[in-house]
Amino acid sequence: MMSKEARIIERIRQDVVEPEDAMAALSTSEYLCVALGINRLDLLPSRFPDFESAWHRLDDVQRSIVLFYVSPPGSVYRKDDWGASRC
Repeated sequence: MMSKEARIIERIRQDVVEPEDAMAALSTSEYLCVALGINRLDLLPSRFPDFESAWHRLDDVQRSIVLFYVSPPGSVYRKDDWGASRC
């Protein structure tokens, strides 16, 4: 079963819905997961000004979702022993 965050990321990636519309009613961690998953750091709230601060708010499932979407070749993020970090 696909998580709520993954379903939203897929809908955004398929241009079915705009990010701002899809993310409007999400909890903070869900919102952060989607923003990171679509590689839109500009959507992060001011309390989470960068990837790392947002990353630490996510649970393990949300982190795996983000890694699934931002780890392809050419991504600015990579998986390491601690989760994700900037290249």
